[in-house]
Amino acid sequence: MDAIAQAAESVARTYVVLRPHLDERQRRLLLGTQARELGRGGIKAVAASTGVHPDTIARGVAALTVVLYHATRGLSLPQYLGYIPFGNSLGFGHAGVDFFFVLSGFIIMHAHTADIGRPERL
Repeated sequence: MDAIAQAAESVARTYVVLRPHLDERQRRLLLGTQARELGRGGIKAVAASTGVHPDTIARGVAALTVVLYHATRGLSLPQYLGYIPFGNSLGFGHAGVDFFFVLSGFIIMHAHTADIGRPERL
């Protein structure tokens, strides 16, 4: 078993214990954090080991990047650090919002494809 698979199994064991105590948002953030920490292939590995859909984990990763982006921007204010921590490595966090829009559009389209051309379904 490779290192990513071992780490994903560890995440799965932790998830089983914590799941009953977490709401949906907390679950996404936990799994998103773990997937991001695993790096490339992390979403797939965490999804396979926990049984959670990869889109849910991707939403957690996107939410985490948005949170970290805003946190670093807040810390850059003069009354706190006065500079952007981590060398602006989290400057792409705004992309998480774009991801949410794209994912939402995909889900809406997938759920309502059969309704196209049927105004009575609105």
